[in-house]
Amino acid sequence: MKSNNLYPVFAYGKWGAVDRNGNQVIPIIYTYCRNIMYDLSVNNVVIVIKDDKYGLLDIDSCKEIIPTIYDNIWCYDEKFWCVQRDSKWYLWKKGSFYIIGEYDSVSFINEEFIQLEKSVDNEFGYKRYVKLSFVYSIAEKRIVSTFEAHIFYNDLAKVCINGKYGFVNRSLELVIPATYDYVENFENGFAYVKIENNEYYIDTMGLRVISGPFYHADYSDENCHDDTMFMEGIWSELVCYEKDEFIGLKGLQNRIITLPIYDFIGLAYRDNDKYISVVKNGKYGVIDKDGNTIIECQYDCLWSSSELEDIFLIGCDYMEGDLWRKREYGIININNEFIIPPIYGNIHIINNNMAIVAIDKKREYKYGVLDFHLQKIIIPLIYDECSFYGNLFFVAKKGKWGYLDLEGNEIMKIEQDFDYSVYKDFNYYRADDRRWGWEDYCGRTPDFSKCILQKEVCFKDWKPVFQEECPF
Repeated sequence: MKSNNLYPVFAYGKWGAVDRNGNQVIPIIYTYCRNIMYDLSVNNVVIVIKDDKYGLLDIDSCKEIIPTIYDNIWCYDEKFWCVQRDSKWYLWKKGSFYIIGEYDSVSFINEEFIQLEKSVDNEFGYKRYVKLSFVYSIAEKRIVSTFEAHIFYNDLAKVCINGKYGFVNRSLELVIPATYDYVENFENGFAYVKIENNEYYIDTMGLRVISGPFYHADYSDENCHDDTMFMEGIWSELVCYEKDEFIGLKGLQNRIITLPIYDFIGLAYRDNDKYISVVKNGKYGVIDKDGNTIIECQYDCLWSSSELEDIFLIGCDYMEGDLWRKREYGIININNEFIIPPIYGNIHIINNNMAIVAIDKKREYKYGVLDFHLQKIIIPLIYDECSFYGNLFFVAKKGKWGYLDLEGNEIMKIEQDFDYSVYKDFNYYRADDRRWGWEDYCGRTPDFSKCILQKEVCFKDWKPVFQEECPF
């Protein structure tokens, strides 16, 4: 842990932490302490697991403040910890620890209230078919309501009263009457509701701002791929509607943005409301949120780049023979101009001017790196694998692994044959049951060289070195 000069280590199947001198600070006895590994402490308290039992460990004192005897532990808003043992739930806050009771589940509504759920026998004598929900006051340490309340979104939580749904505010006042058969949580000021067979979106005042019927996303749709996001629910005050098996867009007060002419509508960017990807007659294009066509529907696939705005990766299908369809990829800008022509079997943009590309050689991909501003291959397409971490390329060739710098020079020769696992947040090397430590490229060994896992290592400055014996 950088702030505490602690470094997570893994030895003989157990986790712990050492200081810069390699001394054990947190005993290496835990089967799990991910919070330590990823620096995810909550007020310097982390979850640890030993023998399938959970506890809490204080990083400052390096001691367990809740022993590892519980079945589950989780945190809410960095202030409260819920602890479960058997069917009993406990609340831990600033050192105070008291029992809530026996319930199937516990979830926080806000800082003041907790929702409790408990199974009861139904008329056939079976449990878990009927659940009772209660609202529990943290301050009063008692149940204050028996209606079902859920987590707050936009300061409102859905509730169920006598089988009908509405919304309460943070004072548990019913501000939207419980008249609906189904409701979803508020998001960006709007919530989906349903009464009988009628669908609506309502605002936080309970006013119906858009009426259905709406299009409901089908994640098995062949037009959806990993980098395409469905426009599920209301998005930037827009919602998809369906008519005669085609999809369109409408806005508040049922204003029509596009007619229902598309097979598919998705978000072009995950965190940007500028563009929307659409599919028409099996071809992809782009429109803006006013319905204007930006890129005609002409490509066999299209998705956005998470690294660059106003850049789209596209795919074009070609037939090779009668049976096999070949797809090649390129990159276009918002003006539908090619930055990279569709001639590559794979493309992965890694920064403002470089992309890992692949060509298909006898049904096998060969990878290299392209500077698409210079329109020049800077690392030849000769590698079987290529990934980008820490300003270095991690490549494989004929079963051997190594590192290249940004100019394609070998930083670590491509001759490694051990099982090599690399993570973005830390490096973890293993070779069968052997242990690995660290040294720099000048052969200097840091004080913590015998640590098995060490988060502060930078790819540019360090490489693994084999250690015959583990010190722990």
